[in-house]
Amino acid sequence: MMVPIVGGLATGEKVVSKGFSSFRKFQKHYGKAGNGMEWHHIVEQRPSNLSQFGPEMIHNPNNIIKLPKDIHRKISGYYSSIQKETDYMRVRDWLNRKSYEFQYEYGLEVLKRYGY
Repeated sequence: MMVPIVGGLATGEKVVSKGFSSFRKFQKHYGKAGNGMEWHHIVEQRPSNLSQFGPEMIHNPNNIIKLPKDIHRKISGYYSSIQKETDYMRVRDWLNRKSYEFQYEYGLEVLKRYGY
């Protein structure tokens, strides 16, 4: 189940929101993540994801949340790591072969794993 996100806050309600053609446009609309915070894409903004799913899906308020910088950096490090569960591939490369829904659910699990 997808957890809707609006401007970086989980609401628990289904939200249909328009995405943006770029992360810069998302940031222009929503502003900075805040002191000690960074914006985090649940489904990464990789070129392959942008071309496969479209920028409006990737730069969508339902896919972007605010995270404390330290947690965001730990998660980014995890996505760059090689794991047994990902057939000894870099996590982000392994995810590259998966659907948007799978990547989103996996991203939520990673957030939980890192205490968010």
